[in-house]
Amino acid sequence: MFSETEIIFESDEHHALYCALFPENAPSAKTVSTVLVSQGFTFPFENTERLQIFSHFLKTEKTDADFSGPPHTSQNIPLHANPIEMERCLHTLEQLRLSLMVNHEQVNFCFSALHPTPKNHRLQRWLHFYLDSPLKDDLAQGYWETLGKLKEKRLPSQIPSRIFVKAKGSSYLFCEWAQAHQYLQEGSSTPIEFWELPQPISETQWEPPLETKKADAPPLTGATAALLMELSKRIATAVDPAKKQLIAFGGSPQALLFFEARLKHFKVSFESLFSHHNETTLAASVIIFPFQSVPQVPHFKYWSFIDESFFSNKEKLSLTEAEMFTLMNAGFSIPRIVTDRDYLKAMLTHNLSNSENRLFLSSSAPKLELPEAEIITPTHIEPPSFSDPTLPPKTIRLSATQLENYAVCPTQYLVRHRLKLRPIQTIEDKYALLFGSAVHSALESYFNFPATSLESLFKTSLQSLSYELVPSHPLFMMMVQQFKLIQEHFFELEKDLKSQFGFTRNLALEKNFELEIEPFSFIGKMDRIIERENSSPLVIDYKTGTVGFTPNQINQGEHYQALLYFLSLKKDSTQTCTGVLFYDLKKGELRRGLFEEPLITKELKSHLTRGHVLSSEKLEELLSVGTTHLIATSQQIQQGNFLPTPSTTDCPRCEAPTFCRKGLGYV
Repeated sequence: MFSETEIIFESDEHHALYCALFPENAPSAKTVSTVLVSQGFTFPFENTERLQIFSHFLKTEKTDADFSGPPHTSQNIPLHANPIEMERCLHTLEQLRLSLMVNHEQVNFCFSALHPTPKNHRLQRWLHFYLDSPLKDDLAQGYWETLGKLKEKRLPSQIPSRIFVKAKGSSYLFCEWAQAHQYLQEGSSTPIEFWELPQPISETQWEPPLETKKADAPPLTGATAALLMELSKRIATAVDPAKKQLIAFGGSPQALLFFEARLKHFKVSFESLFSHHNETTLAASVIIFPFQSVPQVPHFKYWSFIDESFFSNKEKLSLTEAEMFTLMNAGFSIPRIVTDRDYLKAMLTHNLSNSENRLFLSSSAPKLELPEAEIITPTHIEPPSFSDPTLPPKTIRLSATQLENYAVCPTQYLVRHRLKLRPIQTIEDKYALLFGSAVHSALESYFNFPATSLESLFKTSLQSLSYELVPSHPLFMMMVQQFKLIQEHFFELEKDLKSQFGFTRNLALEKNFELEIEPFSFIGKMDRIIERENSSPLVIDYKTGTVGFTPNQINQGEHYQALLYFLSLKKDSTQTCTGVLFYDLKKGELRRGLFEEPLITKELKSHLTRGHVLSSEKLEELLSVGTTHLIATSQQIQQGNFLPTPSTTDCPRCEAPTFCRKGLGYV
């Protein structure tokens, strides 16, 4: 398994620890940066160089003094003269980036959700500088570029199977990047915790000795110095050249120095992964590493130690917990203290479940340290204005789906298509989308390989869309049952298509198109184009859900799909287009669409929905009105006008209520 599978670690410390646990598997273990570099991304600066660039910017920033605190306070010290605060600020900016802040628009959207305090003004200004500087070439940019290559299918097709291991407070973009691999490999690509790593096959059959299966010994508590002396004494007496000892250390730097001094006193050879872990040989029999639960592996003895610093937020951000919670609701998932605390408790629980492990903790360990709240003066606070969410003009290519989303609610378009924010969806949430995509793919394959069973093509298509949809999955079985009805309708509809519409042959399947109406560009895909006996083309659009189309929706600027199909065919075809037919696979009907009357027989017209067959004059008038709406809507999108249009029918079933200002009660 491990010879063919790469294990990708978000944390460098996890990577070093895994190589210590399983040296024979070290070649298969890689860090994220190593993988991104292998896929063409470059990291031009090391951490120290990044701090130097940021420090240089802060020295030259004229407005830095405007936000200084009162005289004789630590806040009055320029940030570039305070290395700890400068590193904390840079870490905050990098965390915001990893929470999906990859362009200036997302920066403005993010900070519009926060109170405009001086600190937040600074962070926003500095983040804009960050995006315009060489600092932009960071880990977040590497994730984003690789996701773009994956979406455009520009990555090598032969990517090995991968297991992804989260760090504490795993970032949004790491999870997105990991889960995107589901389309390149079999099996789950959802990131796991370090202690959930599968063991090598040779180790999985290992059973601990019977004496280790006794009731767990309670953790030892007491004064920090006394505990460390006791721990170092036990380690010294248990040294065994054939069995390495691992010490998961969750103490303060002073405690670590004291502990190392005690080990040296007992002449215990040890190595530490706290610093310079890339230079260690990992040959010593005792290895100290930052506190982390590890898989239960034979031939190792485990010890753990924590003090009160274990529960403190070692990587404090320049944002308060309340602000991070607000940003989470705005679509930016920044690791919060609550999340970290749950993670730490999970590690403790796992460590105690290992009967060979002994946990030493200081009596003051349960105390939790919360971040300092930002003290704000009322004069600095302005009422947040969320009534007019606008963004700068931007040239883009628009699809019918985007136009129709904007027609329903401009803010919905902003969140879904411009900022590309979305809630985390389960496979149940994506049921309709997966089912519809599998049906379209199966029908396309059927016309290319008509001798193949349509149901088997559907099953193959379904499995290719999601690694979770194995044949034994309940949703897989439900979709197959649902497709059987679709399949019955399809063969009947094909007979009707031939007898009523005079179908002779397919002209195109899944045909992409691009339509230029200056200064805008529109894109889309036609499911199928057929040729009729009268040689005129007819566009077919498969529908697996409810078909509620009426031509009046075009007249009101609510529907753009049929309009774009008509305009595109009129531009590219020498033959007059019969129209657009919505192929209703759910009901088994060929009744709705938009058709030009001279090309429709009286008998066929009687089968079609009333009002869907228009005279040439009325059709041209409808297309003209629809084109006017098309241009007007495109102008609004390009100009960046995204004022929400709350609706009692649409808001309750909106897919991203937590990202919407209406959903948060601000609009």
